[in-house]
Amino acid sequence: MKDILIVVLPIITSAVTGVVCWYIQKNIEFNKVERQALQLLMRDLFLNKYQDVETKEDYDYIEKVYTTYTKLGGNGYVTKKFEELQRRV
Repeated sequence: MKDILIVVLPIITSAVTGVVCWYIQKNIEFNKVERQALQLLMRDLFLNKYQDVETKEDYDYIEKVYTTYTKLGGNGYVTKKFEELQRRV
């Protein structure tokens, strides 16, 4: 019985480790895609709304969109547009 455990246990451990690593990798890949999708949506939302800012509430909303976009790794183009908005308001 002890001999069987010595042979089987490393196989089971390797299989479980492989499954766990595969699962983690798939989640990381999904999170990257999910993050990119959110970033694109936030960018689109910002670019569609930033020119229509007229009230303090509009500005607060677009500022939240901008902040979220940059936390997701947004680039300098939206920052440039936000800075233009800040000068305008």
